[in-house]
Amino acid sequence: MRRKYSENDIKMMIELYKEGLSQQQVADKIGCSKGYVEKVLRINNIEGRCKAYYSKQFDDMTENEIIKDYYENNMSIRNLAKKYDCSTAPIVSMFKRRKLSFRDPSSYKTYSINSHYFDEIDTEKKAYMLGFLYADGANCSHKGHYVVSLTLQARDEHILKEFLKEIGSDSPITDFIKKETGVVYKRIQICNKRIIEMLEKYGVVPRKSLITTYPYWLRDDLTRHFLRGLFDGDGSIQSQFGYINFSGSNSLMTSVKEILEEKFNAHVREYNQTGKHPCFKQLFCSKKQDMANILYWLYEDSNIYLNRKYEQYITFKTQNDKYIISCYDNGLAI
Repeated sequence: MRRKYSENDIKMMIELYKEGLSQQQVADKIGCSKGYVEKVLRINNIEGRCKAYYSKQFDDMTENEIIKDYYENNMSIRNLAKKYDCSTAPIVSMFKRRKLSFRDPSSYKTYSINSHYFDEIDTEKKAYMLGFLYADGANCSHKGHYVVSLTLQARDEHILKEFLKEIGSDSPITDFIKKETGVVYKRIQICNKRIIEMLEKYGVVPRKSLITTYPYWLRDDLTRHFLRGLFDGDGSIQSQFGYINFSGSNSLMTSVKEILEEKFNAHVREYNQTGKHPCFKQLFCSKKQDMANILYWLYEDSNIYLNRKYEQYITFKTQNDKYIISCYDNGLAI
C-alpha cells in the first residue's frame, strides 16, 4: 500500500527545496520518491529549477565575493547558495577547484541545550512536552541528521518559549509562512543527537502520525500531563457544539479511549473522519459530566498548558459549574 505523508512531511519537503536542496536530496531526507516530491512542488505551485541552478558559473569578481562572504562574513554554504541564486554544488566545486579549505564544523554557530533533558520522563513538564510532541512534533531525522521540529500558530508561541526554557536552549524561534494562506506560524527545531535518540525511543519517530502507540511505560501520576499535552496539540473543546475530542493514530486513540473509560466510566465514541487515512481516528465525548470530569482532570492545578485551551476550560467550568462541583464532591483525583 502506498505510504501516506503527513502535512508536516509535505511542509518539510517544500521548505527543504526552498532552502536549496535538489528534489532527489529532499526525497532522500523525507524517505519518498523524487517523483512524489516533484508532484508536491507542482501542486503547491513551486517552480522547478533549471539545470543552470546546479551548474552555475561565476566570474572572478563574484568568486572573490563568495570567498569573502564565507571567510569574513561567516556565511554558510547554504546561505551563500541562496544569496547567489544557485545550489550548493557550484559553490563547493569552486572551493575545491581553488583548493580552499572549509571551516571546521565546530566554528559554526551552536545553541546551548541540555542534551540529557529527556533521558527520563519524570516530571509534569517532561510528560506534557512528550504528549505535545506526539501530537505536533515532526521528526525529520535522516542519514545522520538529527532534528525534531515543532510548528504552531503564532498565538501559541508561549509554548515554544516554555519548551526552549525547559530544555535549556537559546535556539531561535523562527517564522514559517504557509504559502497557500499567508498565515505566519512559529517554529523551533531541536538539533541534538542525544535528545532525538531518546525521543525516538519514546515514540517520536519519523512519519509517526499513523503509527504512534501509547507509552504504557509512563508513570501513572504523569498520565494526565501527557494526555494534556496530546490534547493541547491534537484535541479540541467545542463548547458551542457540546463535545471534546482527541485525534491521532488508531492504536494511540484506542489506548486513550480505554484510559478515559476506565477512569471516568465515560462514554467515548470513535470516529474515522471521511477523507482521512484509515489509520487515523478521532474520539468524541459529549456527555456534560464526562466532559467535566476529563477537563477537570487534565487542567485543574496544572503548571503547563496551551493558554487558549486552558481559557476554553475556564469558560466551560464557568458555564457548567454544577458538573464541575460534582468532580469535587466525588473526590476526583488529579
